[in-house]
Amino acid sequence: MGEKLESCRKETTITVRCTEKVKKQLKEKADKKGKSLSSYLLDAGIAGMESRKEGKKKKIKALVELTGPVNECYDYLQSENLEREVLKEKLDSIVKGVDRLWGI
Repeated sequence: MGEKLESCRKETTITVRCTEKVKKQLKEKADKKGKSLSSYLLDAGIAGMESRKEGKKKKIKALVELTGPVNECYDYLQSENLEREVLKEKLDSIVKGVDRLWGI
């Protein structure tokens, strides 16, 4: 699996439809990297899949981090001596976590 894409024997063809402008932009990017257009597209596609996996890891971590504040807020709501300011602080913590999650 660790083989470079360049050294593997190619046995199939993929056709991509795009405008001439997009083709030109892709070709320029491939040339800057010193790659053929097909190698550039393959590498970019593989890299895109890897970055999506990393994004999922970040979302899962953010969700786990939100669990604590949500549980604290729930527990606090069950107590008899509710203070508005304490509840607001706990909810603010949750809102910040949700904002971070949406930002990922």
